[in-house]
Amino acid sequence: MKTKFMTVKTVLGLIALTLVAVFACSSLVGCSGIVKHPILECEQHKISLAMYEFMLSRLKGELARQKHDVSSISDFWSETVPSTGQTREQYYNESVLTVCKNYLASAILFDREGLKLTDEELAAIESDIADYINYDAQGSEEKLDIILAKYGVTTDELRSIYTLEAKHEKLMVSLYGADGSLIADNVKQEYYEQNYYRFKQIFVSDFHYEYQLDEQGNVIYFDPETSKPIYDTVNGSVIYVDGYSIKDKHGNPIYYDESGKILYNTENGYPTPKLDENGEAIVYYYTDAEMKERVDRMNGLLDTLEDGNFAAFEAEMQNWELYEGSFEYYPDGYYLSRIESFGYEKYMLDILHKLEDMETGEIDMVEGPSGYHIIMKYRLDSGKFGDVNYAEWFASFNTSLMNELFLDKCEQFYDDIKLNENNFDKARSIKEIGINFHY
Repeated sequence: MKTKFMTVKTVLGLIALTLVAVFACSSLVGCSGIVKHPILECEQHKISLAMYEFMLSRLKGELARQKHDVSSISDFWSETVPSTGQTREQYYNESVLTVCKNYLASAILFDREGLKLTDEELAAIESDIADYINYDAQGSEEKLDIILAKYGVTTDELRSIYTLEAKHEKLMVSLYGADGSLIADNVKQEYYEQNYYRFKQIFVSDFHYEYQLDEQGNVIYFDPETSKPIYDTVNGSVIYVDGYSIKDKHGNPIYYDESGKILYNTENGYPTPKLDENGEAIVYYYTDAEMKERVDRMNGLLDTLEDGNFAAFEAEMQNWELYEGSFEYYPDGYYLSRIESFGYEKYMLDILHKLEDMETGEIDMVEGPSGYHIIMKYRLDSGKFGDVNYAEWFASFNTSLMNELFLDKCEQFYDDIKLNENNFDKARSIKEIGINFHY
């Protein structure tokens, strides 16, 4: 059974993703190459106190985006992280310091690989800095310095961060290819199996839709790519009048059966709810009595469904409305992972936590904001991480895997990295640093 808590590497990889690979070293810190208040050193490279604080500010901005209360007086910072026993404040401060060590290793590896930034890549960085000066600071670098001081850096140090981000990205492409294209398929498959979960669901909603109907009263099925009606061209036939085929309002020929009924491609299409004047789906909520009947039926279903009986579960799926809101309908199931979980709603996290502790074929139930999710855990389909039709569930897959592989390389430098405790003790905590949404 998979453990509920992420490994250290996964945690650090996720934080690295959140920080958008912010890192720094001495080779390009400011025009002079001098690092003020270095906190980490290895070989000829250093990371400054300012760079560490800047990374904290970015992470704090991401936490704020996730609707956490990150004000300096918030109880959020004193809450305990279950996997470590630390407060959130301690946890994030320490995690960012560890990520800094990995970025220091990145600077060393960039040099060892013999990589260089092109003139075009350096010019793009200068263009970004110029935009900040012109638009954020009314053309004054001194004013931009004042803005950036909340995040611990100057304009020159921000320029260095962006330069080193570009170097890090180039290193990652050199090691793993664009978007992980150089990583072997078997390595990707192993990472996929270790970190993702697949399930199917019976959704017992507290509402229902009424779907768009054609002039014959049949539910219209739409093409997911074009949002136009999609017809059954295999079992249906075109009808001609005066030598011209009958077409819909989009100009597409309509396919009928022998009785004249419009035939839709129900396998590849999907029904669409009726819309209001604002283009929003019209929702009809069940009464209390109707909902009680549905919940009683759900509880009876939970009592009769057997773990491992996939056929019976899928047969029951057809008897219930499929919720096409938070989840787009995927006939082969849905995929969840801690790696992708930053954007999950609470009920999706609840499903994920259930899946982590379930065996394949096991059935469980999670209550969500719009009803109940009866879920069955399935074996992973091989290679789904590379299927464009399932890309929604694997948005962070390649970047996260690249980060995890990269962390293996970073470990060789850990014993040689020196921490300057005198300088590090001067650092502001994430609780005290500014909230950086922009830089």
